[in-house]
Amino acid sequence: MTAWSWTGSHGHRLLLRTPMPVLAPAWVARMDGAAGIRTYVLPDVPAVTVSQNGHARTLTLNPLLEGSRHGG
Repeated sequence: MTAWSWTGSHGHRLLLRTPMPVLAPAWVARMDGAAGIRTYVLPDVPAVTVSQNGHARTLTLNPLLEGSRHGG
């Protein structure tokens, strides 16, 4: 899983690449890529809930976002 945060014309957003389906928060956009990797545009939130092996799992994103915040 990889995450980036940025501020653009639509406010703060989060770009998340993961093989796991995102359950929450509601995503703004999604693109399916090779090898089952999905890329989501989400509100800039500190945690997401994903489905892993049929179970909901909440993941904290702060460690993933260290040093990855970009201005627009």
